[in-house]
Amino acid sequence: MKHTKEGDEILVSLGGGVYTKAKVQVPGTVIMNVGAHVVVEKSTKDAEALVHAQIAELENIQKDMGQEFAHMSQQMQMLQLTQGKEE
Repeated sequence: MKHTKEGDEILVSLGGGVYTKAKVQVPGTVIMNVGAHVVVEKSTKDAEALVHAQIAELENIQKDMGQEFAHMSQQMQMLQLTQGKEE
């Protein structure tokens, strides 16, 4: 979207692998869903920054979940060992 100008033809996703052709009316802006079915108009620069922040947040969540999974796996192994000793 950075290099589009008014009147340029683009493809717009309608979801489910379906696209339609559209013409850019306001270059340099996009409409973003910011949650709870709320959409706002943002500059492409602001939208890109928001998407990068969201990616970083998801990467942190992924890292935390990986650590939690490793911890739970370790606890399960300890339980299996203690259960094996009781039998």
